[in-house]
Amino acid sequence: GMNHGDKTYFLLCKVARVALLLCALYLTAGAPAFYSRRAAVRLCRAYNLDNASLSVTPFSVRIGVEICGAYTEISRPVKRGTDLGLYELCGRALRAAEGGAPLSAVSAVLEGARNIKRQKIRTVFGSAMACGAFCAMFGGGLAECAAAVISGIVCALLNILLKKYQFIAPLVLSLCGGAVCTVFSFAAHVFFIEFDYSLAALGAVMPIIPGIKLCASLCDIFFGDLICGGYRLACALVQAAAVSSGFALFYLIVPHINTFQPAVCAELPLCAAYAFLGAAGFALMLSSAAPVALCGAAVAAAVNTLFLFLPKSFIFFSLFAAVVAAYMACNLLKLFVLEKAAVLIVALIPLVPGGMAYLSFVFLLCGNLLSAFNAAGAAISAFAAMSLAVSACVNSERIFSAISERYKAVRPCNNVVRG
Repeated sequence: GMNHGDKTYFLLCKVARVALLLCALYLTAGAPAFYSRRAAVRLCRAYNLDNASLSVTPFSVRIGVEICGAYTEISRPVKRGTDLGLYELCGRALRAAEGGAPLSAVSAVLEGARNIKRQKIRTVFGSAMACGAFCAMFGGGLAECAAAVISGIVCALLNILLKKYQFIAPLVLSLCGGAVCTVFSFAAHVFFIEFDYSLAALGAVMPIIPGIKLCASLCDIFFGDLICGGYRLACALVQAAAVSSGFALFYLIVPHINTFQPAVCAELPLCAAYAFLGAAGFALMLSSAAPVALCGAAVAAAVNTLFLFLPKSFIFFSLFAAVVAAYMACNLLKLFVLEKAAVLIVALIPLVPGGMAYLSFVFLLCGNLLSAFNAAGAAISAFAAMSLAVSACVNSERIFSAISERYKAVRPCNNVVRG
């Protein structure tokens, strides 16, 4: 049999492997690298493994620990994506570990990620609902919302089929979505129905703009992780360019289009309702649980109503609204046991400046370089403001938590490793 040292080495190695799996799953769900590392370190400390060090690269994650005088290093590859259901599963496993659950139970929860089944009907329905709601929020009428809904259904179905082809999928989705809006535009023109292609395109482009990836990459950069953050930022910018250019390309062949600036619906109840429906639809599209979708959508509805009372500065609104959304999401967690990051992602979705990204390519293809530069600058500045606000909220929460823990009575740790 094994002696006490061998058992300790075996169990602590198992803790390191479970922490590595947690970090990799968080990254696969779309979490920033700093958030994933912090979650893995928290899990290690919950089982008395205090000297673990994690490093994240764009393609892998590595953990190194010194156990019984021997240094052990383990690594595993990482697949990038966006999945709120996986986010919630990781949060549930981490809460279980810090709540004193046996390591085997936490490992079983994480291993259950392989058995998660995505409901295609739910994904398609969520995409259609988000597209229609965002189109209405930008001022679209019944015809524009119908075009956005059909475009959302087509894009969701194609995204399921092209899931393995991450590099060509955004351009294909945007071209097909733009084609749907173009067909509606020509049909409306034939039957003398008022139709604005750009309003329909704005609604359809919002759910497929990689807003989560852009914000996560900028958060990594703000936290000093330049390699992972820079790589994810470059990939997200390429994807955003592909999505926007596809819709903008069809803009050139649609008749009777007037250049415009999108305006949020001015009526308070409708603005809140559209933001709620859009955020909830996006959450459903990304396999989020109903409590997270409802709480995040409620925060989104509350935050978007601030636009009617704040100065009409796009960057200032993005910064202030992201701060309010972050603290509202944290306060909701005091009432419900939910994954904070997943709630915050849902709440921030209506704030993503996908419309500005689309308009920048419209202006570029029309030859208006100054307007294209201004729109692109406004979109990037809004993304940076949102990411900076979220990063500041995360840091302030860490500081307040550290201060409160310092002044608490020191309690013995009874959470030993129970394999």
